[in-house]
Amino acid sequence: MKRYQKRFRDWSELPIVINLTQLCIILDCCDRTAVKLLNSGEIKGRLVGHQWYIDRESVQRFVGNI
Repeated sequence: MKRYQKRFRDWSELPIVINLTQLCIILDCCDRTAVKLLNSGEIKGRLVGHQWYIDRESVQRFVGNI
């Protein structure tokens, strides 16, 4: 969460749909951990081809900011 605060002032600066790299920066985790969270359904996202599309609100709920 510390990296999120350094890169963005608030959640509204993020796009509504983020990618895996942005999720890893926000959560300060590796891509394997982020994919596990997505596959388990703890964070909602959709895999299209080889690219993850992740709902910003789902990430906010996961980190407890809503």
